[in-house]
Amino acid sequence: MKDHLTTRLEWLLFSKSYLATALLCCEQMIDDLSQKEKFFIPAIYNLKHSIEIFLKACEKTLNLDFEPKKDNHDAIKILKKLKEKIFYENLLMN
Repeated sequence: MKDHLTTRLEWLLFSKSYLATALLCCEQMIDDLSQKEKFFIPAIYNLKHSIEIFLKACEKTLNLDFEPKKDNHDAIKILKKLKEKIFYENLLMN
């Protein structure tokens, strides 16, 4: 079984790979504007997915368990859950 640190690092690497793909799409559009139609949607999709997975890595760091099938791809809900956890933890520390 993987330890907590390994799991978090894997999620961060996964997020970074989607971000790298989004950047490649953006670079292709910058280099050749005629390719904009081919690369715009993949760039947005990969950027959104990178953010979502990064937020999930944050959840794992804070020991929050997101439900695998419910709201699994809703970055806004994940972010709200993170904000609540951080706010609650901050209140406990003060």
